[in-house]
Amino acid sequence: MEILKTVAIALVVLMSWLFTAFCTYKVKQLSGKDFVNEISTDLGGGSFQDSLTLPFKKFIWAILDLISLFVSLGLSLYLIINLTAYDIPTNTKKQEPTKIEQSVQKVNVEPPVVHEEKTHELSDEEVRQLEIEKEYSGSDPIVRERLGLPPKKVE
Repeated sequence: MEILKTVAIALVVLMSWLFTAFCTYKVKQLSGKDFVNEISTDLGGGSFQDSLTLPFKKFIWAILDLISLFVSLGLSLYLIINLTAYDIPTNTKKQEPTKIEQSVQKVNVEPPVVHEEKTHELSDEEVRQLEIEKEYSGSDPIVRERLGLPPKKVE
């Protein structure tokens, strides 16, 4: 919706500049008509009515030209500001700093309970049977622990 609004403003700005150009054109056109009417009057032609109305018309178009120029400049500035503006929050309340105790939840941490399992000593024959089942007979304590084998006795 914001893009549509910006496009609409851009079109209004364009139309206001076109109207300013048209008003400038009309002022120049009426100046030319007035000049030609003055020459025609000197030569015996021309129009008395045009000699009265053309300066008035020229004045009206010049006023419209100035008004449309200022409106076009204002709309152009508004469009530029609208396109380059950053979102400024309207809520300007000053937030008080939060204390660390307030931001961190208090958690009751209990020390982990270590269950000591009663292990019975396995005989050498039972250890060999387990090694055959697990297909590992190395002495790496980490691998043996992961496989559930007792540590190898160092002799």
